[in-house]
Amino acid sequence: MHIEYYFGNNLNLDEVIELYNASTLGERRPVNDKRIMEDMIKHANLIVTARDGNLLVGIART
Repeated sequence: MHIEYYFGNNLNLDEVIELYNASTLGERRPVNDKRIMEDMIKHANLIVTARDGNLLVGIART
């Protein structure tokens, strides 16, 4: 496993929602409302993502 980290909020929304649903984050976020989720990503001050190859495996948003 080789994890790489990236900064920025230019993300695939469906991929982010899939990650949130696969973790406990989906229980506390409006994953069923794409507009709100898109705004959460777009207006974040900082987003750090972790990828194992092309697979999104982690996200931190502030």
